[in-house]
Amino acid sequence: MLDERKEKILAAIVTDFIDTAEPVGSRTISKKYDIGFSSATIRNEMSDLEEMGYIVQPHTSAGRIPTDVGYRYYVDRLMFRAQRSYSDEKQLYDYIRSQASLDGERMHAILRHMADVTGYTAMLVVPEAEITKPLLSMLDLIYLMPERGLMVVVTDDERVEQRLIDLPEGFGPKELNVVNGVLSHYLRGLSVAHWHRPLIEFLVDQMGTASSFVHDLLDILNEILSRRQQKEVIVEGALNMLSFAEFQDLELLRSLRRAFSDDDEVATFFDNLPEKGLTIRIGDENSASEISACSMVVGSYSVGKNVGHLALIGPKRMNYIKCVAMVEAVLSGFEQLFTRLEKNEARKNALSTVVAHDGDWQSSAGLAIFEEKY
Repeated sequence: MLDERKEKILAAIVTDFIDTAEPVGSRTISKKYDIGFSSATIRNEMSDLEEMGYIVQPHTSAGRIPTDVGYRYYVDRLMFRAQRSYSDEKQLYDYIRSQASLDGERMHAILRHMADVTGYTAMLVVPEAEITKPLLSMLDLIYLMPERGLMVVVTDDERVEQRLIDLPEGFGPKELNVVNGVLSHYLRGLSVAHWHRPLIEFLVDQMGTASSFVHDLLDILNEILSRRQQKEVIVEGALNMLSFAEFQDLELLRSLRRAFSDDDEVATFFDNLPEKGLTIRIGDENSASEISACSMVVGSYSVGKNVGHLALIGPKRMNYIKCVAMVEAVLSGFEQLFTRLEKNEARKNALSTVVAHDGDWQSSAGLAIFEEKY
């Protein structure tokens, strides 16, 4: 733990380097920051801070710049003593709270605003519960040969999946068509999120001795409709990195560009994060080596039992105060909105009938086949 004098000088060095990207000397501190110490005292304290590993002199004729250790001390103990302005953050918070929902376009707009206001790169990993799950558009069960069939599934996002299926002994095209009709009638237009237990039990019970076969079909359908190709990742402001002197090295820029354009790679930036709260990672503290020259202010949020992550990434001399305020504001907006949406969904489910299909489909005639045969 540093004494008060060293803390004031370290805070001045970090603050000035964030603003100017220039090494900071004792003369600059005594002129710009009212900390009440002479230049000679400041020089002595800076020498001590350098020996302790909080600052470093990049070359002999320069002042000092913070090390990762110095940034960490500043983030943990010093930055919240500074004055904070919440105008941009409150505007974004109010916008999020006012939405009826957050689709992809609105998510991109929020991240663009964060990137524009801060000048850094904004990233979001969307939790699965927040991504609209595909709906069943078409189900076709095709008889191939005794004890062998084919399931063809088409979803509303135009994905087509095929699975070979085992048929019960003695099961022919007529019986398979009946099962196809029952499942299509009750499940078409639904996502797995709306497969409530009473509905599944009802469908299985309708099939009599073929219930085990129908149960297996539902397991296959559930796997198809639940599977996601990859986590949904949104990145805005990637080119903002070009404006910082730290990222003028072409090889470093190429590495960042490759990482930012690969959704799977971006997802690794958020490994080993807590499920709640805000985290600041500096330099090598980052889980991915591609951003070891960066700092990241990241927060986690929940949608049901699923966790998403929101982050701002920039140089180590990023404006941590501004970034923390911005990420916290957006996370608070998400929490308010998703809590309201979850309550609305619970209310809707409570009012709806789980199995309410009054259709004129010819299921009674088809089901009689099973009653007679099984």
